[in-house]
Amino acid sequence: MEYELAVIGAGPAGFSAGIYAGRAGINTVVFDKGNGGGLAAIAPNIENYAGFESITGVELVEKMRKHAEKYSDLHMYEEVISIKKNNKDFTIETT
Repeated sequence: MEYELAVIGAGPAGFSAGIYAGRAGINTVVFDKGNGGGLAAIAPNIENYAGFESITGVELVEKMRKHAEKYSDLHMYEEVISIKKNNKDFTIETT
């Protein structure tokens, strides 16, 4: 599959990048070697995150994932093992 943008890592910043790029009309894929969420996924409680006074890390990451799925292709449990430049394109190899 061909994409215009590949985001490696689906922590809060990676999910956000996928959302904003997709909303801008950029065909985007997001890879994460795990289930996504980064350290936020294991936080027992996150306070004062924009829009939420208090939310568990698991809940916040699930909301981010669902939002990102609307705008980009998510490839969880798929680790990027190499990136090769081919003229003006790149080939990404994953597990």
